[in-house]
Amino acid sequence: MNKCNVCKKDKNLKNFINFGKFPFANFPVNYRKFENYIIKKKVTKKLSDNLDLQFCSHCNYLQLKKIPNNKILNDIYEKFYTYPSPLKYNFNPTRDVFFLKKLLIFLKKFNFKNVLEIGCYDGYILKQLQKKGYEVTGCEPSKGALIGKKFNINIINDFFDKKLFINKKFDLIISRHTLEHIPDLEKIIRDMMYVMHENSVLAIEVPNIEFYVKQGLLEVFSLQHIHYFSIKTFENVANRFNLKIIKSLESPENIIIFFKKINSKSNKLVISKKNKKDEIVFNDFKIKIENNKSKIAKIITRYKKNDLAFWGAGGFAVAAMHLYKLPINFDSFLMDKDTSKHGLFFYQQKIKINPIIIRTIKQKKLIIITSYYSKQIIDDIKKMKIKIDVLQIFPKIKITKIV
Repeated sequence: MNKCNVCKKDKNLKNFINFGKFPFANFPVNYRKFENYIIKKKVTKKLSDNLDLQFCSHCNYLQLKKIPNNKILNDIYEKFYTYPSPLKYNFNPTRDVFFLKKLLIFLKKFNFKNVLEIGCYDGYILKQLQKKGYEVTGCEPSKGALIGKKFNINIINDFFDKKLFINKKFDLIISRHTLEHIPDLEKIIRDMMYVMHENSVLAIEVPNIEFYVKQGLLEVFSLQHIHYFSIKTFENVANRFNLKIIKSLESPENIIIFFKKINSKSNKLVISKKNKKDEIVFNDFKIKIENNKSKIAKIITRYKKNDLAFWGAGGFAVAAMHLYKLPINFDSFLMDKDTSKHGLFFYQQKIKINPIIIRTIKQKKLIIITSYYSKQIIDDIKKMKIKIDVLQIFPKIKITKIV
């Protein structure tokens, strides 16, 4: 049996759930280019793997039982993954705005000057901090770094490693929605600590697994997410790496943890003991999943197949297909507001991504939101003055009649 990546113990590690085969590319791609790529690389049979999870009852932590082929996964992401740039397209990303608001309140307590963000994409957060007078540096392996550089942000276009910052220390280190993707959890944390001085703060944001488990929601699960954290997990992380938590926040689907180094091991955090409540959260999960899937299916069966439209073409949509078993297939009308996705496909299902076409939507009777941004999408539909039923899955399953 594997060991827990946090406490390094195996006695509390148990099988959680095996969802079966799940695709490496949980995002839309250029169909022709992707097909040529997999033929050239000879990876036709390596485009999916088992999404099999274990949980540590001591740490309230989930992990993939087997890490997928990271070389193939990274290569596919580097060549085909697209994400809308808030800087390039001039919009305010909801999740980033929430984090920034909380961060700026927190920073009032400190006299920090320089900031490093690990996995900064286009540097949206860094740009806002730069405007407020902070000296900013980013580290980002994707093409998002090239966008940030055009906005005069200092971004190193590479995977984060302490070797890139020999003898360089930062007042604030930010890592948002990156830690859950890193295979070697211990190395990334120790490398982050390397760039901290004795008064530095490390701010980490990740999905809050307790929220998803308590709600019986599935959209957080993918092969790209190797680790799934709770606040209790980070208590154990702090204890193991000689850190202390100075503040924690829930959004509730995400958690933000602020750490500082502690100089004496005698001052380590005392971990809260395992209790029955922790185990019940995990043990009830499968029941909640089936209840949610049943609830969704009952709503959808009220409508004919041609009456359905799906809004949202990101990783959530892949979870909807593979985990919630929503009836999305090659002839479904799947749309997204992001123009960079239009004309792309979810390769294995041959599903094309369409723009928002009002005349087509008016011919439908139910829009199923396959996105985290339920509120924004419902607001968009209202602005279009379309009378239609809307089914949202996140943050809870709910049917809304827009009149």
